[in-house]
Amino acid sequence: MSVTKEFVTVADSTDIDLGRSLSLEVNEVQVLICHTQDGFFAMDNKCTHANEPLCGGRIVGNLITCPVHGAIFDVRNGEVKGPPASIKLRTFKLKIDGTSISIEKPEKEVNTVPTWGPGAFPPRKT
Repeated sequence: MSVTKEFVTVADSTDIDLGRSLSLEVNEVQVLICHTQDGFFAMDNKCTHANEPLCGGRIVGNLITCPVHGAIFDVRNGEVKGPPASIKLRTFKLKIDGTSISIEKPEKEVNTVPTWGPGAFPPRKT
């Protein structure tokens, strides 16, 4: 049985400059849309190392660097490319229709950062 995933329109492509990102909330999930020379990509807006936002991180090519501790992720697939992170980011399918960006509606968040043991950090209070 095939399950059709719901896509949600979240942004206009003209609002995200090349090499920049946009953070937003979809279905209670913090999502980051990144614009690279290869296109637009959607992922969790939380570094898997310390649960910090990735928005504002430097984008070079298809890599984004966490602005807090410097972990590096590939925006295309969420893979870790540099420490201190060791868990890949969750990514979301994305569609562009004209200038409208839609992403596959994400499932509500599951904590991917360890809450106990070495390397565990509580979420930063804002």
